Amino acid sequence: MMRLHGNRRWLSLPVCMLVMALRLPLSLLIRYVCPDVTASAVSYDLAVMAQEAVLWLLPALFLMPWRTRRSGDRLPRGAVTVGALVGGALVQLSLSALRLLLPASGSARTVPLPQTGAEWALAAVAMVVVPAVCEEAFFRGCVTAYLRDAAGSGMALVLGTLIFALMHGDAAGLPSHLVVSLGCTALLLRTGHVWPGMLLHMGYNAMALVLPRIAGTPWLALTGLLPLGALAWLLRGMDWRDEGQRLTRVDWAMVALILLGEGIGYLIL
Repeated sequence: MMRLHGNRRWLSLPVCMLVMALRLPLSLLIRYVCPDVTASAVSYDLAVMAQEAVLWLLPALFLMPWRTRRSGDRLPRGAVTVGALVGGALVQLSLSALRLLLPASGSARTVPLPQTGAEWALAAVAMVVVPAVCEEAFFRGCVTAYLRDAAGSGMALVLGTLIFALMHGDAAGLPSHLVVSLGCTALLLRTGHVWPGMLLHMGYNAMALVLPRIAGTPWLALTGLLPLGALAWLLRGMDWRDEGQRLTRVDWAMVALILLGEGIGYLIL
């Protein structure tokens, strides 16, 4: 792990604003260059990996996302590794089951499903590993870590969770994104590292890939009690007395523009 000094994380909010502004043009460019991008699982997966790398990974590498100050007691590495993966999978499972009990709101996005073994392997990389690594590196390792170092854990928990969850522009999946974002943010703040959130994100995406829908099993929503209990324990063990300086007016203006842009994204993406 590289030390904190020498990084460009103070540019996280301006870069986030720029990236958000480029999302729609990049999406339209991909559709123009590859008009049949959703025609097959392979073309869709390749487009996803290209978009994730350009939007999130490249800015994250520029900002040098490594870690932030840990808030709370040190956690066992093995328990964090297993708990994050299993917790992410259980969140996806329980929320998918819970949707059976709730009225449908919005339209779910459909993606081409892999058919062969090679397509499943590519989908595992494109839909499970790449989004978790790229998005967590940027949103947790850069944006949330900057908020943590600038204004403390409480502000980072709220704003970091919202910025990532609203980024997806998917009204039907917003509850799931809020829960996952809260878990990943809490793991970053409690451990000081980005990799636990990556593992939780991977577990969540992996369950979504292998279990695209749950038929007739709404009772599986009860499995969500386990990761929610673990999340409550994480938050309870955090040190909330680490508040330092507050965000500047310029910071607040950039956060407001980011959230506003993400809200507009629900209408046009």
